[in-house]
Amino acid sequence: MFVTQESPSIPDKLFTEVERPIEAFKLPKGVTRTPEDAVVLNANFGKLKKGRYALEDKAGEHAFRIDQARDYARGLAADKTNYDGLIYVFSSEADARVAYDKLFGDTVTKKLLGVDGGIHVTYFEASSGGWKSL
Repeated sequence: MFVTQESPSIPDKLFTEVERPIEAFKLPKGVTRTPEDAVVLNANFGKLKKGRYALEDKAGEHAFRIDQARDYARGLAADKTNYDGLIYVFSSEADARVAYDKLFGDTVTKKLLGVDGGIHVTYFEASSGGWKSL
């Protein structure tokens, strides 16, 4: 289940897995960055629009790296991917907020934070058993 401030929950059937292998982001100089997973969102929900999203699961204090986020942002901004955005999934609200602040404070990632075709930050909330979006 996904949970956000806008709605109590998103049913699991709203998401479907994409085909394998996971498609890499193509970056300048032949560099690629491959997300951990990808999902298809079958309907609009909050800031997330129906589409195909790269997914990065981040657990632990040092799991998030701004250089990786910049690479994804550059790939999204240059339309060098077939994804409609990137969803970061954190294991706690505290870790999600730290990452969100880093993304917001970075000139490369800030303009893509929380926008259609951009980067979205979510986290698991144990008390509700679901996901919340920042």
